[in-house]
Amino acid sequence: MRDAAARWALLAAALAVGEGALAEPRWVTVRPGLEVAEVTAGPRATKSWSLVAVRADPARFEVVVLATGSGEGPGGMTAEEWAHKHDMVLVANAGMYEEDGRTPVGYARSHGRRVGRPWRKDWGAALVAGPKRRGHPAVALLDVACDGPLPAAAEGYAHVLQGMRLLTCRGENTFRPGGRRAVRLATGVDGEGRLLFVFHRTPVTAYDFVENVRAACLDARRLMYLEGGSEASLFVRGEAGAVQEGGLGLKVLGRWTGLPNGGLPVIPNILGLRAR
Repeated sequence: MRDAAARWALLAAALAVGEGALAEPRWVTVRPGLEVAEVTAGPRATKSWSLVAVRADPARFEVVVLATGSGEGPGGMTAEEWAHKHDMVLVANAGMYEEDGRTPVGYARSHGRRVGRPWRKDWGAALVAGPKRRGHPAVALLDVACDGPLPAAAEGYAHVLQGMRLLTCRGENTFRPGGRRAVRLATGVDGEGRLLFVFHRTPVTAYDFVENVRAACLDARRLMYLEGGSEASLFVRGEAGAVQEGGLGLKVLGRWTGLPNGGLPVIPNILGLRAR
């Protein structure tokens, strides 16, 4: 317990860094296989911004998609409530959802059952997990440019979440400069096959989001959009506390305060990690 408390103290100090032009990531282990870091471009940079990154070893965690529509979170819950109800160590938005407040905008599959819309031809990425056959990776971020048609590539997985490509398998930013600024959340993979979650706490365009992830030295090889604005949520449960990031860019350790509902926004569908 003392070692865990020391790790969280170190994490708190790391998350407070940010006066230089660009701080290198300082990864802090919050539980075996799960690390958190913040990268900040401070006042002396051309543009000040801050993002929180989480990387996870897929060998240590089960990746799942859970949805209100499949009865696993009636009425929706906050990311923290999802985590406690389903024993998750990390919870993030499972993409955007329709005006009905529950249906994923893109294709989604939970425990082998479709819970979202049909496959979208204009969204070229999909996170897949829970392989049904031996020899398939435990988790992968598919890209239509390198992996072929997504429906076929994702066929052998129990959990699937389709989304917009941000950073392609060929290292291309799919967005152009300009556009709306918002807090943004994405998932991806790094050069060692670890799963990434990136929460950009400073409102930013989609193009700048990708460029800042590149500048942050996270070794991101592919990146897929999850959510933006006030609905964006990321909850990480370590061995001695929690790091929470909400759509307003607020941050506390241990307990969330400051949002109208007393915690993170209520979200209908989640992408979660559970310790194996």
